Amino acid sequence: MSVVYVVEEAMASTGPWTAVTGSPFSATSDVVSGLSASTAYFFRITAKDSILGISAPPTVVGPVVTTASALIESPQNTRISSSSATTVPPVGTILADNLGTQTITGISLPSTNITSGLPSGEIVGTVSTTMSSGSFSGSLSVGGPDASKFTILGQNLVTTVTLAAGTYHITITATQAGVSNSPFTSPTLTITAGSFGAWMNHFAFGGNEFFLSFVGEIEYMCDNGTGNTSSTGYNPFSLSNGVLSITAQTVTRSGISNPAGQLWNSGCITSCLEVNGEPVAGLFARQFGYFEIRCQVPSGGPANGGPGFWPAFVLYPLAPTSNGVVTGNAPPGEIDIFEILGGSTGTVRQSIHTSVSGQSHEYDYTGAGDMSAGFHTVGCDVQSNFLTFYVDGVQTAQQATPSDFISNGNIWYMNVPFSVGGPNSWVGAPAVSVGTDIGVFQIDYIGAWTSRATAYPGGNLAKGAALFLDDFNSLEVSFSGAAPGS
Repeated sequence: MSVVYVVEEAMASTGPWTAVTGSPFSATSDVVSGLSASTAYFFRITAKDSILGISAPPTVVGPVVTTASALIESPQNTRISSSSATTVPPVGTILADNLGTQTITGISLPSTNITSGLPSGEIVGTVSTTMSSGSFSGSLSVGGPDASKFTILGQNLVTTVTLAAGTYHITITATQAGVSNSPFTSPTLTITAGSFGAWMNHFAFGGNEFFLSFVGEIEYMCDNGTGNTSSTGYNPFSLSNGVLSITAQTVTRSGISNPAGQLWNSGCITSCLEVNGEPVAGLFARQFGYFEIRCQVPSGGPANGGPGFWPAFVLYPLAPTSNGVVTGNAPPGEIDIFEILGGSTGTVRQSIHTSVSGQSHEYDYTGAGDMSAGFHTVGCDVQSNFLTFYVDGVQTAQQATPSDFISNGNIWYMNVPFSVGGPNSWVGAPAVSVGTDIGVFQIDYIGAWTSRATAYPGGNLAKGAALFLDDFNSLEVSFSGAAPGS
């Protein structure tokens, strides 16, 4: 193989990409010219195989600052210098003549997807400012055509207005005293606000928890291996033909352990954010509405080992503060739209948990048959006067809305965990053998409407009338700590 590296385009920090002149890099001497002196540049470098006639996708490196000579040279890194490189540093190393001077080398917003209706005051993402040495301790500001819709608090990009669906463009400028290229402005950052479908993939339940030990669970709720600091490298999420699958496996089968030492790895999606260990609004939460899921649950394995698998669709409450912003410190309450125990997949358990005496109930429905044998719809219509449960369009239960749900102003977010029970849990532990050391929870769609009647006008599902709808035609689970969407 005969590979050469070619710089094809350069971009100053203010953009746009422009072609630059030069020849393929050799070991030390070939250079690219056509740049401005003392300017910060990003570069697109392409590796080309001259024998096979193929090219790798361009790699973007930088920014680096040109000296007065304005030349770039050296094959495996970007070195701005007027002299030849005497050694070739490792791939990806960024060098400049003024190695002893601290420079800003990049500004990024790791997650720039948010949901429609994100209210004023919500965190969009955390701005990351990287330096040639040391850490950034200066100030950040927002510019660009949509600057008025955002502000910076600390290192968090925060909304100043409620954002509708659309695309927003901003730049972020970092300013730090004593830095040679300060102020430094990022290339334009694009933020997409989609109408439907947005999830976090942690278990937001009053804190940054990955399983509920007090109910005897033995799984660890994983991200996809790149998100939170407790990442395991196990990805429980996959997408095929518009169906999201959450896969639970034993640590032995997957070969991937977890920080809690739990026997299983699994996953969960939730429609709330988490800040400082507490759930807050930001993706989707609503006081009243009809919530529905279409899914197929996993079977429970052999009866002599216990059922084990414990998929669910649950509403947890948030509380509005005096200024109307929904925050943590959630009031009591829980609506289990369904919980299905692996050993009894023919029973749909639908429950209401409240602090009001005599108003907590569980309703068991067996009329839908084996829920692991195919896809079924399960929903709950949450209104100010009644809570009404449904399975496959059949009303299964109804009761008066508990008084504390109203007096506390409970605002409900959606939580969809695939839990695995242990020997001391309600569901019991699974028998682990070949073929029973894995389970798959499949989800076709999840939606929310103002009411059951709005969701099914004339008896047919009206997806277009949804306040929130994810039919998983693209993978909309976020694998980071900021607000996602599509």
